[in-house]
Amino acid sequence: MTTPSTDWLKECLAYEVVCDAPHWLGEPSPVNLQIFLFGAEERAVLSGSGIERWKIFGPLCEPSFDAPILQETGHPTLTIRWARALELIHFSMFSALADLRQRIEQWYCEHEPDTTSYSGVISPISVENLFEEMTARPGMFLGSNSGV
Repeated sequence: MTTPSTDWLKECLAYEVVCDAPHWLGEPSPVNLQIFLFGAEERAVLSGSGIERWKIFGPLCEPSFDAPILQETGHPTLTIRWARALELIHFSMFSALADLRQRIEQWYCEHEPDTTSYSGVISPISVENLFEEMTARPGMFLGSNSGV
């Protein structure tokens, strides 16, 4: 394995938090990291900072990043992401975060951030977009399969 590009890693908030999770997160765990990053994304939207999405999440939004972790759960068709999958795989949340750190470093050794797919300002969800998402997956928002 080659050394990851420190330039990209220095700009990735997710990696910075994983490297010092006790300092950043109340209870260090993959799910708490995910919640923290969603909060950072929301802050970027509301402040109009114009930060690129990959600088917050790094590879954690890449479908190719999730796939191997889901394979390890033994249930690759689950509709969960990296955070829940890592918590299924590891008993210790510290070992889950150590695993995540290693995976981020490995991903950066093999890829460069796709700034074209993450470029631009993160935009707030419009009401119209929210309603489209609710009609597509009402159970996720309303707790049942029916929007009625």
